[in-house]
Amino acid sequence: KFKKSFVYSPSCTMIFTFNELPTFMDSSIEFARKIQLVPWTKRFTSKDQEVAGLPENMDELSGIFNRILPVMKRLLETGRLQYEDPVETTQNLWTRRADSFFLFSAEYLVVGDGHQIEVAKLFSLYKDACRDHGMTPLFRNNFYKHVSEMLSGAKPQVTRRNGVVVRVWNGVTVRSEIRPAGQRY
Repeated sequence: KFKKSFVYSPSCTMIFTFNELPTFMDSSIEFARKIQLVPWTKRFTSKDQEVAGLPENMDELSGIFNRILPVMKRLLETGRLQYEDPVETTQNLWTRRADSFFLFSAEYLVVGDGHQIEVAKLFSLYKDACRDHGMTPLFRNNFYKHVSEMLSGAKPQVTRRNGVVVRVWNGVTVRSEIRPAGQRY
């Protein structure tokens, strides 16, 4: 501040960690080219910390830094990350991991005339799919909003099944409802 200005071009790698991937409005390939996803599927407990030889109190960060140095050396030598994926793969993975409804609709839903599913059953299957994929499900009303948008603004209809009044979505079902038992999605 209040000094002579200068031009600076930083060259650094920014690392972010998320419990849930945020959604982005930018779906361009340029966005996906600039990111690299490294999923962490294992949880570490204090027992794991002892086995790995990591310090109990994290004041000994120099020990961790010394373990990272060989990885950094390899990164500088090769000029690329070990887990580097093609841009299309990264873009698809990000979208599927960031948007639980997108993942559910792409992998589980079938849209078309003649299909019908109970509202409560569809939401229950969605929550199960989110649990299976390690994602946080949307709240019920937000999920219904997405289903309605997918069905061009359609709302659930009330009908009778076996003498019981139920709400159903017309025009959508899950793949398991239309495939023979035992056949995978």
